[in-house]
Amino acid sequence: MSAPRWNQALYGAAGAHQYDRLGLAIALDRTAALEAASWGMFQILGLNFARCGFAAIEDYVAAMVEAEARQLGAFGEFCRRGGLDRFLRARDWTRFALGYNGSAEASNAYDRKLATAYRRRLAGGPPAAPQRPPPGATAPRPVPVRNPAPDPDGSIAVAEELNREELARLR
Repeated sequence: MSAPRWNQALYGAAGAHQYDRLGLAIALDRTAALEAASWGMFQILGLNFARCGFAAIEDYVAAMVEAEARQLGAFGEFCRRGGLDRFLRARDWTRFALGYNGSAEASNAYDRKLATAYRRRLAGGPPAAPQRPPPGATAPRPVPVRNPAPDPDGSIAVAEELNREELARLR
């Protein structure tokens, strides 16, 4: 799929069939395809692999399909290196959402969803059930596991929970 401007309608329904589309793109240009796809429960664009702490796109993709802990670590690095962690610590959900989602934040009320999830967790509510990758999604090669980013006040855990809920809603 290619378009001069981002168009959500081009994506089609969520699901395992998206891997078929990725396969077609990989056949054309592997690096471009992997960098153009969003990965893991935080749906971070592959083009951001270095900001997530990886030296190469292949390492990033391998980590994203390996384990949720690797996805959380990448999200922590993405936030830290991009200066978004300060908004999480300050519980400034709007500024975090704008930095993470850009202008799309306004249309999906991500900031309000983050605030609601945070309040629910403070009240002792359960976390969302973890999502698993589709059957057959395996890492291209093994990658050593890094320790996930520290999360002393639970802000990253709240964002993780919200992303799980959003992925479940889309399925």
